[in-house]
Formats: sequence, structure tokens, C-alpha cells
Amino acid sequence: MRELLEFLVLSLTSPVLLLLLLLLLLLVLDLLLLLLLLLLLLLLLVLDLLLLLLLLLLLVLDLLLLLLLLLLVLDLLLLLVLDLL
Repeated sequence: MRELLEFLVLSLTSPVLLLLLLLLLLLVLDLLLLLLLLLLLLLLLVLDLLLLLLLLLLLVLDLLLLLLLLLLVLDLLLLLVLDLL
């Protein structure tokens, strides 16, 4: 029993096992970092889509303003023609 206990203590403190545990820890940290980067990319994608929708809305509003300006010019031209008559 004592020999088995000594073997377990020596095997648990062996450099190879410690190196394997360190590699496992690095792998877990790497996976967590990868997950964090993936979440950040997803957040950037959502923000990019929101910005695209906002730009589309601004484009529609600009077109409406341009249409109103055109109607105003046509109205002024009509008033000018009616005034000349």
C-alpha cells in the first residue's frame, strides 16, 4: 500500500504530468479566448447591421426631402406661370 501511495505521489508530481496539465489549462484558456472573440465578432456584426439599417433610413429620408424640394420648385414655377398670365 505504501509503495502504491509513493508511486501515485511521484507520478502526480512528475514533470510530464505537470506539463500535460499546463497544456490542458492553456487549451481551455485558448478556447475561452476563442469564444470571447467569436462573441465580439457577433456583436460587431449586429452593430454593423444596425448601422446599415440606419444608413438606409437616412437614404430614404434624403430621397423624401429631395422629392419635397422638387415639389416646392414645381409649385414656385406654377406660381410664376400663373403670375405671368
